[in-house]
Amino acid sequence: MNKHTLKILEFERIKEHLKSLSFTEGGREFIENLEPSNRLETVSNLQDETTQAKEFIQIAGNIPLSEIKPIKDILSDSAIGVTVTSRQALDLYLTLKASREIKALISSHMELAPSLWAIAERIKPKANLERMITKAIDEDGEMLDSASEMLTSIMSQTKIVKNRVKAKLDDIIKTSSYSKMIQDAVITIRDDRYVIPIKSEFKNHFPCIVHDSSSSGQTLYVEPLSVIPLNNDLRNLRQRAREEIERILKEITLEIAYAAHDLKIMNDSVSKLDFIFSKGQLSIDWNCICPELDSSPKLKIISGRHPLLSVEPVPIDIQLGDGYRALVLTGPNTGGKTVSLKTTALFIVMTECGLHVPSLPGTKIGMFDDILVDIGDEQSISQNLSTFSSHMSNIVSILMSATKYTLVMLDELGAGTDPSEGAVLGYSILKHLYDNSVPTIITAHIGELKAFAYKHSHAMNASVGFDSDTLKPTFKIQIGTPGASHAFDICRRLGLPETILENAKDLLTDEQKDTTKILTQMSKDAKDIEEDRESTKRTKEEIEQLKSKHLQEMEDFENKKSSMLESELKKASSFLGKKMAEADEIVKKLAAATRQSKETDDLRNRIQEIRAEVSEKEPEIAGYGEPPDIYTLKPGDAVFVPRFKSQGIVMDVLREKNKVMVQVGSARIQVSADSIELAKEKPSVEQNSESEKRPAFSKVPIKLELYGLKVVDAIVKLEHYLDQAYGAGIPFVYIVHGRGTGTLRKSITEFLPTSPRVDRFHLADESEGGDAVTIVFLK
Repeated sequence: MNKHTLKILEFERIKEHLKSLSFTEGGREFIENLEPSNRLETVSNLQDETTQAKEFIQIAGNIPLSEIKPIKDILSDSAIGVTVTSRQALDLYLTLKASREIKALISSHMELAPSLWAIAERIKPKANLERMITKAIDEDGEMLDSASEMLTSIMSQTKIVKNRVKAKLDDIIKTSSYSKMIQDAVITIRDDRYVIPIKSEFKNHFPCIVHDSSSSGQTLYVEPLSVIPLNNDLRNLRQRAREEIERILKEITLEIAYAAHDLKIMNDSVSKLDFIFSKGQLSIDWNCICPELDSSPKLKIISGRHPLLSVEPVPIDIQLGDGYRALVLTGPNTGGKTVSLKTTALFIVMTECGLHVPSLPGTKIGMFDDILVDIGDEQSISQNLSTFSSHMSNIVSILMSATKYTLVMLDELGAGTDPSEGAVLGYSILKHLYDNSVPTIITAHIGELKAFAYKHSHAMNASVGFDSDTLKPTFKIQIGTPGASHAFDICRRLGLPETILENAKDLLTDEQKDTTKILTQMSKDAKDIEEDRESTKRTKEEIEQLKSKHLQEMEDFENKKSSMLESELKKASSFLGKKMAEADEIVKKLAAATRQSKETDDLRNRIQEIRAEVSEKEPEIAGYGEPPDIYTLKPGDAVFVPRFKSQGIVMDVLREKNKVMVQVGSARIQVSADSIELAKEKPSVEQNSESEKRPAFSKVPIKLELYGLKVVDAIVKLEHYLDQAYGAGIPFVYIVHGRGTGTLRKSITEFLPTSPRVDRFHLADESEGGDAVTIVFLK
């Protein structure tokens, strides 16, 4: 697309907004090189990327781009053998870490953003390089003393020698024979050597080497002869440290050079993602939509808002291409005609760059090879051209380049010269474009151009609205109606004397008066039609709201009814559970009794009473009375479990064991296939995302061995295991910790009461492992 149009449309300001939303140097380079494309497939892909980034941000948030650092220079330097600095190494590590996190985040949402995943997938983690850098460099970009064994030794010796130097100098400072010579009792550094300040007049009385003096010359910074050997040792150690640091950085540089290809791909991928996510964020900030695309040069904008206006723009509706290829936009000055042209052209540019546009759904943008514009006062002072000459020079260039695949936009066609000549010139220019099937939008005040649309079937008039009551423009475009200039009304509002206005009206021909009257009436009629349309739209919205409210009330009623039924079922289930538990306890006591007694008779009588109570309260839940065919039974089937007087959902079918895993309420049980019946209807089972993801019962062992582990590792492993066992519905588990010193058992005993998964626990019997094993009962 030609640079002139992009300049007139201020597309650079759009880029600046995008740049303010980007995080990386590479992302800003992508934005700087952003240009429109007229290939439908390319634009469609660009729009899809923006849409996916927008939805990703709204659902998962933005990707972690703030830690990405510029690494192009690092890669280029390492390629030619230039050793990286420790700061550069840290920047590369931060970029590697952030890139790895970006890939992981997008990977977890790859169904949501397949185009973004295709880019992120190219990022290859470099764990070895990350380890090398973190082992050597601290978070401030400084070399760690522990970067290598050699450096550790050197830094340890350096510390010892440094302390000896300071101690020696401290003794000299405190020596009474030298105290009067000392200017300040401080130890400082000059020329990488430790020195002390003495008064200049004692220079010849103090055995030393002078390294520096104060600005006044009163103080000399000297190195006593007695510490020269120590300072020499210290300098040698520092030199060795620098050499070792250089060696370590060279190793890192070689690793960077070895991985340079993958690192460049990583950098390019992250930069591209930054660019795409900037587009997505811009769509959110400007409340944009993804426009519909069309391969042909046409457009339809619904409630389009110019994104760069400093004031809240009035949305415009404009259309071209369906039924007409030329649009003549007329109306009063300051009515928004020029802004409408710029908005339309800018929407095409933004769309072809893969940007969303600030409008309403239904907006459709076709593919244009170019947009040729003549908008505003572009008088060329340097070429000594008048306003009219400048416009005509631009229009001549446009006519030479225009095709049926370019959009031509001419602002105030025919203005700037004699009205009669301007009218025929404008008419001829429009006719030329029309005859060559060039999509065209012009603005004008000339009556002959307003009449053009009435004489040509594929041309259409449009006008910007004008409120005759307030004498102010409404800035809304009305398709199908030519606009009056309202010059007399505007002048009256501005205070032009009425006598002048009346004289002007008298000078109008009868035809001009009739035309003005007709246009004014048409404008009023269009305003009335628009108001009726808006009223109808509001009425329709109110009806839809009432309908939605009614449906919501019906849904709330059904939910409330279902909730009441579910509550009653829960009460019945609780009742049955308590009675079953009481019955089980009685059976245990009877089994433990060694002989018949009054107590055993009472217990048997109580069982009969419980059966009677259950029979009275039993909820109307039943099966078909026959066991299911285990070969046709499948997970998700509804079954009735007579033993528990409850319905459940089949979770797993163990055909080889003739067993079925059934979820009843929040519990999972394994029962014989012969002991269940097919249910009449599927029960309401409360599930959440956690329950849906529970592992299969059979995949979680009932025993966990922790002996031999460190306490911290054992507790972490135990916590994870309890979560799995609880999720699988296991009622109790065995924790094998061994005997040993008892430390591990004590730590586990202290941890278990804090776990939300644990109901109770105790040491196992001797037959089950004794005090080497703890049995944990889960909730």
